[in-house]
This record gives sequence, structure tokens and C-alpha cells, in this order.
Amino acid sequence: MSKKQIMNQTDAMARAARAKKVTWVGFWVNVVLSVAKIIAGIVGRSGAMIADGVHSISDFVTDIIVIVFIGVSAKGENTRFRYGHGKFETFATMLISFALFAVAVGLFWTSWLRKSGCFTTPVWLASR
Repeated sequence: MSKKQIMNQTDAMARAARAKKVTWVGFWVNVVLSVAKIIAGIVGRSGAMIADGVHSISDFVTDIIVIVFIGVSAKGENTRFRYGHGKFETFATMLISFALFAVAVGLFWTSWLRKSGCFTTPVWLASR
């Protein structure tokens, strides 16, 4: 392995470590936000707040995908992957887009149920 390849690998690992650190912070923030929003939505009988809590859960799930694939994509080249593992970032992006699409379908379904009368009018907590 050449000196340039070693430097590139070191830079990639440093970027991956920074990205993981930031993603872990976002992960825990999303956990707290998800729980708080869903509880507020249930207590306040607000479909919109519950939907926002579900959206925060989707952020939580996509954070997990990012954490897993940051480590994989930072790996250098080997005999199986001659150009490194960078394409796994693209794969992770595709998984995240599928997850967000699934959340969008779920939010649409919840909206449909709400318009159909399955949810009641929000109480004081959600209406302020």
C-alpha cells in the first residue's frame, strides 16, 4: 500500500469517526423527541403530533442505518472491493429513501383515518 493510499485511508477513518459522533448525538436527540411527541400526541389526542413523533422515529431508524454504513463505507480497498467500500454510502442512502417513503405512506394513511373521523378533536394540550 502506498503512502498516499494510507493517508486517504486515515482521512476516511477520521471522517467516519466524526460522522459517527454527530450521528450518535442525533440518534439520542431523536429518541427523546420521538417519545415526547408521541406522548404529547396521545395525551392531547392530536394526530398531527403523533405523526410528527412517528416522523422522529423514522429519523431515529435512519440514524441507525447511517451509523452502520459509515463504518462499512470507510473501509479501504481489498481484494473483493478494489476501489474501496464507498459505494455502500449510496446503498445506505437508498435504504434511507425507502424508510422515508414508508413513513410518508404511513403519515398519509394516518391522515386519511383522521379525516375519516377515527381521531377526535385535540384537547387543550395540542390546541395551544
